Amino acid sequence: MSSTAAFSTTSPIAGFSDVHATITAFGQNGPAGAMLVRFEGTHDGPYAGFAPSGRPVTFAMVAVVTFDDTGKAIGEFVFLDGDDIAATLAG
Repeated sequence: MSSTAAFSTTSPIAGFSDVHATITAFGQNGPAGAMLVRFEGTHDGPYAGFAPSGRPVTFAMVAVVTFDDTGKAIGEFVFLDGDDIAATLAG
């Protein structure tokens, strides 16, 4: 399988209409900053091949954001444990 075939573009909040995100900043060094984003919501829509379960779910991701000289975000790398989310949705 090619690396592009394995890449998923599913939004981390698709399938959770009442999602709430809590952001905890880890800090910033020069033009880059890191944060923990914790999502909580109800799995009430399809997500990554999983039918809606109606169950409450919680999952987290780490984001590293780069900024330009004016402080505008210009890039983001997101680290998300897809296996953890799949296990949670599978019940």
